[in-house]
Amino acid sequence: YELILVDDRGQAESWPIIRELASKDARIVGLRLSRNFGQHAATICGIEHARG
Repeated sequence: YELILVDDRGQAESWPIIRELASKDARIVGLRLSRNFGQHAATICGIEHARG
């Protein structure tokens, strides 16, 4: 399995936490959008990057 975490530029402290988690476990994938596109776009981004 994999866990995909998408940073939609909501809170400033989210990305460092996602990066730390991803560095500790290869099953965790961190994705960061260039700006806040909204929940729907973030969900689609995560689905498009799923490998399963």
